[in-house]
Amino acid sequence: MNAGFAAVFLGFTFYFVYFINFLYPDNIVAFFWLVAATIYFSIYNGDKTRLLLKGIVFTCSLFIAGLAKETALIFLPVFLFFAIRDIFQKDYKPRFWLYSLVTGILLLLVYFGWYYAATGNPFYRIHEMERAILVYDNYVTNTSKSYFRRLVCGPIDALVGTGAFIIVVFSVGGNRLLKGEEIKNKRFWFLLFLTSYLILCFSSTSLKVYNPIRLDARMYNLVIPPLAIAASYGFQKKLSNIKFCLAYTVTFTLAAFYLKNSVGAVYALSALYFALHSICLYLKHKPRHLLPYAALASVTLCLAIRPAYFMLREKTLHYQEHKNIITVLEQHASEAQITSAIVPNYLLSSKNHFLEYKQVSGLKFYSYHDTTTAGKRSLLLVNRSLNSNPSYYGSAPGKALLNAAKQGKLVWKEGPVELYELKTL
Repeated sequence: MNAGFAAVFLGFTFYFVYFINFLYPDNIVAFFWLVAATIYFSIYNGDKTRLLLKGIVFTCSLFIAGLAKETALIFLPVFLFFAIRDIFQKDYKPRFWLYSLVTGILLLLVYFGWYYAATGNPFYRIHEMERAILVYDNYVTNTSKSYFRRLVCGPIDALVGTGAFIIVVFSVGGNRLLKGEEIKNKRFWFLLFLTSYLILCFSSTSLKVYNPIRLDARMYNLVIPPLAIAASYGFQKKLSNIKFCLAYTVTFTLAAFYLKNSVGAVYALSALYFALHSICLYLKHKPRHLLPYAALASVTLCLAIRPAYFMLREKTLHYQEHKNIITVLEQHASEAQITSAIVPNYLLSSKNHFLEYKQVSGLKFYSYHDTTTAGKRSLLLVNRSLNSNPSYYGSAPGKALLNAAKQGKLVWKEGPVELYELKTL
């Protein structure tokens, strides 16, 4: 059942599912570096076949992960460790690393050569990324940011707050219940998780100053796959041990009291299940061979609550409706000399995406809080769903704008998204 538990731990981790909707690069990085790790895992376990092909695919997977997002660099140290260890062995492994090294050198020559030809600076992307991050998100000039909170509390808060702490708890202990090969494999995957997690938490986005990476929830998608695999080893055996089940009950109960929010409810339900599971073990409930299946179903249910809730609840941002309304705004701009579009902040910040990064003559965007310079011909976008989502409280237009909308003319409506032509502001 190891594969089943690993699939549940990974597939029902909320943010891993949630960010698939947006195709964020973090999930792309997680996929390709998992491909690379799986290839080396087969080498690690004695597979001597197709070393050239595996070396090429291994390096290309890491390269694609790096192209998607520079954070992929957090995985290089652990593979460097394995490479240094393997080259001193008189077997097939040094050949795998030789093929990987040659492939990597060729790819990097093409990569940096292309940037040099295009910009005159082979490290252009690195320098631009560093410059951009230090402008808007840094711990050096931003006095509201605290090194102590970020470095001491941040890594723990992020694990607990994202729900990934559940998998961490499942991965701890139980090595005595495993056989030799299983211990070796679990240590491999847990080492991948631990090293990449520590580097993610404590590395810097700048080579000039120490500026820790911002620990967004999606960042943890990078390290979830090896953690999920490591946690699956021996988990079925731990379910037959009352000490582990009681430990899960206490740990998840404490996490629920610590959070006291919707994520805490997931911990509370998990604690409730393992309390019942512990009672069954104590009473020597028969048939005990069904308990792992009950645990698999219960863990799946607990982890699936949040994804299911977000799938079933009413939408807030209405992506397709916003694409349609941008087309309407472009039509209005083509009919008039100047069109002022007053829109929510989330649309203001992503207008270039909806406009497909093209300039539209005569169309200007303004936020709800900055309408003083808007022209006489103003269009107001109202999304009636905003106040139904706690994440967007305060994002809806104020009373003055809503009153102006009532006095104006409704020119377009699709679902809760409405467009008004205002007479006055």
